[in-house]
Amino acid sequence: IKGAGIAEVLGSMLSESEEEPTKAPELEQAEATVADVRKPWAELADEFGTMPPPSGCQEVAVSYDQALRETGATIGDIQDVLTNAMANPQGAIEKLQGIRGGHIGSIDASAGKADAGVQAICDAYDTRKWFTIQRDIGTGMPGLTMPNIGGLTP
Repeated sequence: IKGAGIAEVLGSMLSESEEEPTKAPELEQAEATVADVRKPWAELADEFGTMPPPSGCQEVAVSYDQALRETGATIGDIQDVLTNAMANPQGAIEKLQGIRGGHIGSIDASAGKADAGVQAICDAYDTRKWFTIQRDIGTGMPGLTMPNIGGLTP
């Protein structure tokens, strides 16, 4: 959910009553958003692999492909967490924290290596690099924490 923190999304999922919890609209929207992103991301990664890179760009292509595929896997992991969040909200927070930690390591390293490789190619051809392959675009996001809502503590 754009603009909503994980605490707000998971907190809104908790029911105040003793009845069977129902999915909050925010959770349904988050699941739909992740599902909407997952397929095009996989298609992008597949399309990237259809064109063989020039010999001088093979290492960059391998690193970039890894970043694309790891991002897609992360999207899938987030979708799985959202699907099971109602059953175990605290577990969902822990899994999301684990995903974030893994994301920073795997995607950032690959994206950084690809970006450095592109810079080296541009330098070799005395060309200004006019773009950046982003590392973790979520680096500025606060940690995943959840206030005590309905007796659940982080």
